[in-house]
Amino acid sequence: MNWSKLVQVVMLGIFLMGSALVLSAAAQTPSPPPNGVLHDTEPGSVLVFPAYDIRDGKTTQIRITDTNDGPEFANSVFVKLNFVCPGIKPFGPCQELDVKVSLTYHSTFVVDIPSTGFIPPCAEGYIVAYAVSRTNDRPISYNHLIGSYHLDSTPPAEDVDPVERVTHAANAIAIQAVTATDFAPITPTTGLPVLTFDGAPGHYVQLASTLFSDFRAASAEVPDPVTGSELFLLTLDIISGAQNPATLVFIDFWNRFETEFSTTHEFVCWSRVRLDALDFNFRAVSLGAPYGSLEITSVPNCPFPGACRGPGGFVAYDPTILGAIREFGPEILNIRNLYHDNIAKATAYFPR
Repeated sequence: MNWSKLVQVVMLGIFLMGSALVLSAAAQTPSPPPNGVLHDTEPGSVLVFPAYDIRDGKTTQIRITDTNDGPEFANSVFVKLNFVCPGIKPFGPCQELDVKVSLTYHSTFVVDIPSTGFIPPCAEGYIVAYAVSRTNDRPISYNHLIGSYHLDSTPPAEDVDPVERVTHAANAIAIQAVTATDFAPITPTTGLPVLTFDGAPGHYVQLASTLFSDFRAASAEVPDPVTGSELFLLTLDIISGAQNPATLVFIDFWNRFETEFSTTHEFVCWSRVRLDALDFNFRAVSLGAPYGSLEITSVPNCPFPGACRGPGGFVAYDPTILGAIREFGPEILNIRNLYHDNIAKATAYFPR
């Protein structure tokens, strides 16, 4: 027997076993990105659901799952949910509902709005969910949360077959904590925690600077096109439940042949708007193609940091944005989160 080859095989087996154990441990405990921007498809400590819709005949379901291993049926973490409403320009109050729920290891917490009993003060908006400590509701690092949101477009009538109901869904935007310790300083003005997204130790990773997506152009029917796209935009640079400044964004867009157009949009906290309502060039006849792409960047809303304060107190200098896009048509109905770049931008969210 060739003993040298036997030794090599044994050593290789030990190495592979060790690698498997390391990979298994890594899978159970996700490591946060070092001082970078969010990895929104990896488990995080904060989940952002870009939209909920409970207008007449509409329902929304959100799901939050703990991916962490632990004792079966044991409580793993508490999660705060902020249902945030859009405000009215220029400094409209962004009302909110604050709810605390608990999860167990590998459980999925399901919220059916409004039947679960969580009834926000407005029919549309977005949701911020973040892990908190058991005792004092301080935000904590817990990079094990994933989620999804499901918007139902069919009225809940008795004569509607559940199989035929139309739902469009997407993953929540997951934001990671940088370290594995409790954090979030108490703000001196409100006595409440602030969620700081600056990539610093003890905080969350930074967000992105620019958002991207392809889109489906609107058909020629006026005012209600059969096909088209609508945009959901939100900012975390707010004090939830208080008055906040408007966020202005530049939207550059192109048809599939690279012909360029541009427009702007302004909103307070959250917005849902049809693309062709922003600019007629989002209609296929003007765009020159049925499909295109867009790029969205926010505009600083203050001459320099700290110079502007609205009725709510805190005003971001250069707000960050997140969002999703929904396409509609006779044969398609879907929603998906916007892509983002890796150019980091810091922000802070003040929950009520």
